[in-house]
Amino acid sequence: MRFIFFLLFKITLLLGSLSANEKKIKNVLFLISDDLKASVLGCYGNKICKTVNIDRLAEESLVFDRAYCQGTWCSPSRTSFMHSLYKGSADLNLGKLFRDNSYYSARVGKIYHMRVPGDIIDGTDGLDIASTWTEKFNSKGLEAHTPGDYACLNLNVFTKELKGRQSTRMPHRMFVTVSYQGDGSDQPDHKTATKIVELMREHKDKPFFLAAGFVRPHYPMVQPKKYFDQNRINYISFDDDRGKIIGDYQEYQESLWLNELRLKHKVVLNKKAVKRLRKKYN
Repeated sequence: MRFIFFLLFKITLLLGSLSANEKKIKNVLFLISDDLKASVLGCYGNKICKTVNIDRLAEESLVFDRAYCQGTWCSPSRTSFMHSLYKGSADLNLGKLFRDNSYYSARVGKIYHMRVPGDIIDGTDGLDIASTWTEKFNSKGLEAHTPGDYACLNLNVFTKELKGRQSTRMPHRMFVTVSYQGDGSDQPDHKTATKIVELMREHKDKPFFLAAGFVRPHYPMVQPKKYFDQNRINYISFDDDRGKIIGDYQEYQESLWLNELRLKHKVVLNKKAVKRLRKKYN
């Protein structure tokens, strides 16, 4: 979240200028969500997405609207907010700065770059830097291999089978969703939140820097069915490339299909033919 990045750099400056006996910042909780755009948050003006917990945090915080990522890709952005503008060759990073000032420093989940879903499935560290943390904890998950209703949307694949699912390093992995029956406690982000709360309680009497790295909404979209049911696909409106709302998802897909028939195959369907097709496939 952009407003937290900015606060952390101000904290860095304060820590660098204070001696051990002068510290005024006791505990720091750093939250980051992978591939979450500010424009989908209620606190940044979005009227559709339900982000009540982040919005509540924002109401009690200083929110910046002109803080930007260093890069358009995951790895350079994460490197920049852990090392500042330039990494350099020295072993300096945000977590080490806290450790050098007698703070307990720990991460849970993805802070430095990790492959998603690869490192999440394997429970591996990705590009983590050991000097940053007193302790580190990876949050494993089955990701696309979670038993349930699997979909690869661009290939029009819908199945419960576990074989043949798009996953690590596969070309269509970014179009995968899995809806399943459960409470979500088996998911990486649930594990991250649970562990962070545990560490906060365990280290509440001493200074700490805790970093919680959530992997959603980075693909694959794996969630309990109840969350998919809150946003039924046929009730989601879509915009065309000019920003005009053209209807719900079904209408949007239908318009693309009819245009493809007309432009690629020189086939134009009259209203009666379209009506018959709707009746057959709905």
